[in-house]
Amino acid sequence: MQYINNFVTPNSNLQNAELSSADKLIIQKATTTINSWNSIVAHGVSVTMSENQNMKYIKQQNTNYIERASLLISTTTNLRNKFNFYNL
Repeated sequence: MQYINNFVTPNSNLQNAELSSADKLIIQKATTTINSWNSIVAHGVSVTMSENQNMKYIKQQNTNYIERASLLISTTTNLRNKFNFYNL
C-alpha cells in the first residue's frame, strides 16, 4: 500500500522499490473491475438504464425543473424591467 500511496504523496525512498504482492493484487483487481465496467457499458447498459422507470422519472423531473427555471428567469426579468420602468 505504501507504493500505491506514493502516487498521492511521493516518497523518494520508493523510487527503486518493488510492488508487494498485495499492491499487485489491488492493481490487478482494479484493472479487472475497470475493464468489466467498460465491457458492460459497451454492450448496452445505458440502453437498459434508459428503459428503467426510475431513470425515466428522474429525466422527466429534470425536464420539469429546467422548464420551471426558464419560466422563473423570464418572469423575474419581466418584473425587474417593470421595476426599472417605474424607477423602483
